[in-house]
Amino acid sequence: QGLPVDLAPVPPLPALSPSVKTCLFRILQEALSNVVAHAQATATTVVVEKSEGALSMVIKDNGRGFDVQAVAPSRQLGLIGMREIMHSLGGDLLIQSEPGRGTRVEVVVPLDEMEMGGSR
Repeated sequence: QGLPVDLAPVPPLPALSPSVKTCLFRILQEALSNVVAHAQATATTVVVEKSEGALSMVIKDNGRGFDVQAVAPSRQLGLIGMREIMHSLGGDLLIQSEPGRGTRVEVVVPLDEMEMGGSR
């Protein structure tokens, strides 16, 4: 049993510090784990985009969604962990979801934080 994931072509990126690479990987890993464990999704899309001054990564699924404000404390640990990772990079994490409408997780990190040696 697997989860189909569509990875959009990734644009050329600046050299990333090892800590930034690890943080982005961990967020992607946690988001995909949540999709598998909770979403009952049939498809997931991952898009990485570089804009002036920032890098964004969006993980979106077509699953059952949830009420972000009403998540039980025992199920918040993964979401809290993703927020803490983004905070350590000086970035932002946005989670959009509602029952029956899937979930969208977006992380945005300033490029100056991501370049080689630029971790906090």
